[in-house]
Amino acid sequence: MRTKLLIGAGLLLLLIVLIVQNTQVVSIKFLFWELSLSRVLMVFLVFVSGAVVGWVANSVHHASRK
Repeated sequence: MRTKLLIGAGLLLLLIVLIVQNTQVVSIKFLFWELSLSRVLMVFLVFVSGAVVGWVANSVHHASRK
């Protein structure tokens, strides 16, 4: 139990460092759209979208095997 708490605290500390170091605003341009947001939010959105795409691809793969 103590090990999980220490690992969780370490990961939380790393997340806080990531947030503090990436507060700059970045501009994303795609075709005729332009979006400005903080860098850490962009990293988070890319991570979540990749996880969703992977989950959907895995679900489609398992559905096609049945």
